[in-house]
Amino acid sequence: MDYDKYESLNFETITYVNECDVKFSNKDDFGEPNMICDDVSRGYYEVREHKIVTITRNFGLFGKNDTWSIVAPHGYRVIDYEYDKNKALEYETIVYENIVAVSKVKGVSLVDVFIDSSLEYEPFQHVLVKVERGFGGYGFDGTFELQEVDGYEILDYDYDVSNSIQFQTYVYANKEKVSVTDVNYFGVVIKKNKVLSR
Repeated sequence: MDYDKYESLNFETITYVNECDVKFSNKDDFGEPNMICDDVSRGYYEVREHKIVTITRNFGLFGKNDTWSIVAPHGYRVIDYEYDKNKALEYETIVYENIVAVSKVKGVSLVDVFIDSSLEYEPFQHVLVKVERGFGGYGFDGTFELQEVDGYEILDYDYDVSNSIQFQTYVYANKEKVSVTDVNYFGVVIKKNKVLSR
């Protein structure tokens, strides 16, 4: 899911993938399932069936230049994030996906999800966004390697230029259990995974 704004026009880009066999008359249209792959009568979504998108619009002349954490709703995880800047407006698009079965009525989890309040996060529970703002005429042109942080992996990277301001947006998630002193900073790996010698 991607949301973009250009002057007076809004754009939404959604990517779909079929979860069961489909037949279609036009490859550019949605197909019809060859079999029933979802019971429409059930009142809940299985794990990873429910996606939520939140779009937040703010006013900011120069845009963000900061690092902060994203807290997912109860029973969900962050699977995508994007920061976009258009003149005096800035947009944040966050996509969430359910990690437990949730009710179709209210989207609440059907089972209890343990949330650790001691600032210790299991893998992929601590998601950080880092936006770096720079000033330049034509923007970046070249190739470079994204550097991961110890205990984290990069979920997404985005580069954007608005007028003479350029932005780099990194989205990190912990791939190992980490302990943090502040939710808006990278944590320290609690226990390293052992590498087996060959």
